[in-house]
Amino acid sequence: MSNPLNADRLRWLYKLMNGQNKLNNLDDNLSEITSDFPGKLSMPTTCIYAKTDGVIDWKNSLCSETGQSENINIFTSHFGMGHNPRMLWVIADRLSQKEGAWEAFKPSKGEEKLQHA
Repeated sequence: MSNPLNADRLRWLYKLMNGQNKLNNLDDNLSEITSDFPGKLSMPTTCIYAKTDGVIDWKNSLCSETGQSENINIFTSHFGMGHNPRMLWVIADRLSQKEGAWEAFKPSKGEEKLQHA
């Protein structure tokens, strides 16, 4: 995640409801917690994001692409992710890989039809 302090589009609402002091304390705590985040993960990683999310800034959902990591864009809303057929297809494909035999996601013909389902 690039910047967890700016990951959502609702921070202004949180500020409005809770006051600036509480938000500053939250930002300080998050900065301390996330300062140790590694730049690249050492295990196979697939980051699924949606440019059409509407709540989370999709740029904060990307991982550093390496030989064992990838980013996959899904056309869906934030609340539709758990019900999106393409998302479920990608997750099932990722979970079906054997340990130590990671390969980047390759959409099949059937899966491509789910992109805008």
